[in-house]
Amino acid sequence: MTGCLAIPDYAAARDYLIGLKTRGVTLGLDRMRRFVDALGNPERAVPCVHVAGTNGKGSVAAMLESILRGTGRRTGLYTSPHLVRLGERVQVDRQPLTEDEITGYVRELQPVAARIGATAADRPSYF
Repeated sequence: MTGCLAIPDYAAARDYLIGLKTRGVTLGLDRMRRFVDALGNPERAVPCVHVAGTNGKGSVAAMLESILRGTGRRTGLYTSPHLVRLGERVQVDRQPLTEDEITGYVRELQPVAARIGATAADRPSYF
């Protein structure tokens, strides 16, 4: 498959993800819409709260996650940037993704990203 890379371990997965940052910023949701369509729109399977704005998003998201988890709900949290480890960006029930989980997700999703975009600029970004 064109555009696919071998992802043998966490270091390769991390390097692949960080390499996506070098493409710069392309505004709009078209690339993400193509990506979630190719995945069968998994975002529709769970309720979510999207926190947007200029300042304070991380704090508000963390507080909402804590409140929802406190009511017994299973929670997911995405924040950016990470402070120490890449897995901090995506958490489930306040547990960061492990290196093995990140590697597995990159192995699963990288071929889909390569398939949907004719060029690297058409594929999902690091963010």
